[in-house]
Amino acid sequence: MFKTKGFTLAELVVVIATVAILVGVITVSYSGLTQRARMNSLKGDAQLAVDSIVSYQLANPDQQYPTSILVCPSPGATQICVIPSGGNTIAYTVNNTTDPRQFTVTVSNGALQVVADSANNTVR
Repeated sequence: MFKTKGFTLAELVVVIATVAILVGVITVSYSGLTQRARMNSLKGDAQLAVDSIVSYQLANPDQQYPTSILVCPSPGATQICVIPSGGNTIAYTVNNTTDPRQFTVTVSNGALQVVADSANNTVR
């Protein structure tokens, strides 16, 4: 009678196939999570910039909205200072020079982009 120790080839193939399927599922899930995290980072930076601009206007009601915002490495500037999350870039544009309350904040990171529009009060 044979006394075998170990696993048969069929058992090993089943385990390897199962592990490969799990790795594939986890990889796809992880890539979706990182994409959503980057998009949430963009939306957060856009909302922070809009809130900073509106707060500036509320604190200085006799002045118009600023014509530009600073993207600062450190806080403490006298103008509006926004510190974007890692790798994000912020662009601020006044849409209408006669009504400076209409502005657009665009935050981008590579191919991803989020636009915050004050006229419609939306972040998209």
